[in-house]
Amino acid sequence: MTEECIDHLGPVRILDWRVTVEEGVVLDYGEEGGPGSRVDAAFCYRAGPYCEPEEA
Repeated sequence: MTEECIDHLGPVRILDWRVTVEEGVVLDYGEEGGPGSRVDAAFCYRAGPYCEPEEA
């Protein structure tokens, strides 16, 4: 948030996160240098809610 100059807004609250994954994308699930896996067909999913923790 600091990079976007919006750190003064406080914790982020996302109620509904909608994601579209396109055909042919390579997912590595955060494994640096991992082999990854190519997606054969596009798909969508939803996640949430997500709340950033309050600073102590």
